[in-house]
Amino acid sequence: MPKLCKIILVVVLLFGSFGRRSVAQQNPSAHNWQQLFNGKDLTGWDIKITGQDLNDNYLNTFRVENGVLRIVYDQYQKFDDKYGHLYFKQPFSHYVVRFEYRFVGDQLAGGSPWNVRNSGIMLHSQPAQSLSKGQTFPVSLEMQFLGGLGKGERPTGNLCTPGTQVYMNQKLITAHCTNSKSKTYHGDQWVQGQAVVLGDSVVHQIVEGDTVLSYQKLQVGGGFVNNVLNWKNGGFDNPDEWIKKSSMPLKEGYIALQAESHPIEFRKVELLNLKGCTDPKALNYKSYYQHSDNAQCVYAGALGVIKHNHIALQIKDMPASVQFYGQLLGLERVAIPENLKAIRAWFKIGPDQQIHLLAGRTEAVVNDRSGSHFAVFVASIDKAEAYLKALNFPFHKQVRFDGVVQIYLTDPDGYLVELNELKMP
Repeated sequence: MPKLCKIILVVVLLFGSFGRRSVAQQNPSAHNWQQLFNGKDLTGWDIKITGQDLNDNYLNTFRVENGVLRIVYDQYQKFDDKYGHLYFKQPFSHYVVRFEYRFVGDQLAGGSPWNVRNSGIMLHSQPAQSLSKGQTFPVSLEMQFLGGLGKGERPTGNLCTPGTQVYMNQKLITAHCTNSKSKTYHGDQWVQGQAVVLGDSVVHQIVEGDTVLSYQKLQVGGGFVNNVLNWKNGGFDNPDEWIKKSSMPLKEGYIALQAESHPIEFRKVELLNLKGCTDPKALNYKSYYQHSDNAQCVYAGALGVIKHNHIALQIKDMPASVQFYGQLLGLERVAIPENLKAIRAWFKIGPDQQIHLLAGRTEAVVNDRSGSHFAVFVASIDKAEAYLKALNFPFHKQVRFDGVVQIYLTDPDGYLVELNELKMP
């Protein structure tokens, strides 16, 4: 059957009236905290445990129960060096990450003595998918958490540097871990912490509102952990590649929560991005941004619509509608999964443009030439008219105020389709 429509572009799609809402800039000083942990599940996170494939949650180490993100070992017999990390999937460069944690229970058998009440949050980490299968720790900066042991002093919010190095007071720090000046937190109490990270320039680590440690000039380097656990025997498949990166600025990376043999819980992990649009004229300008990324700026009237994609019509009789659009209009059918064909039918109406028919209409369709309808171009309005007449298909023809000849026809559900001729320049 000859095709009626050689359709180039959908011209008009008039919808019913919508309530109008003004587009205005939000409060530029209001902080937009992003909840990295949603309180329900591990959506948005990747898991990597030493010796396991990416996202193999070995023995259910990472889980969410009663709104709390838990790192537990109740299904283990012993630790066996199964160091694990839970990585948020989005990288950041300038940000504040804020969290609440607590240690619970006893350390798993087989964990190292120094890992009793020991965990941390990794900053500027390499991505989870880049770790070697046998790698113990990601290249990152660890804000280390230590819990009190019932007596003596044991500060938290310390710094450990697997595969990284930093400066303090303009001096390169060669020790793998550096203690903070925090107080000791004994027992299973919740502890509030945060890290303010500004690219590769500076990090401030804060515990219960006090800045307990600051460092500068974040870099790759330092020989991984120590002379024993170095680049060559730290589980890396590509140690030489990391050695070549020594002293490379560490400008951004991922955030990860650590699993080191002692159970720990988190009830909040949230982030304030400090990188974004710094143009005060933009809708998404924030006065607290510390680093400009004006490619993110959004301005009034700049939604960014490129072209029409598809029209969706809810229909009552799928076979009748398929015959109208596929045979009468001669549209090319788009392949969809077999199990959807009874309730869906898609047709091409031009480059990257479609009509989607959706089964399930129960209410009457109200369309008329002065109201809701959609329009398509045809190669020749005269040939289209002759074709419809030959089929004895009812239509209405009129001339628009600008001289364009229009033909209106109605599909089996009552949707009004306008045809008009594409005038080539």
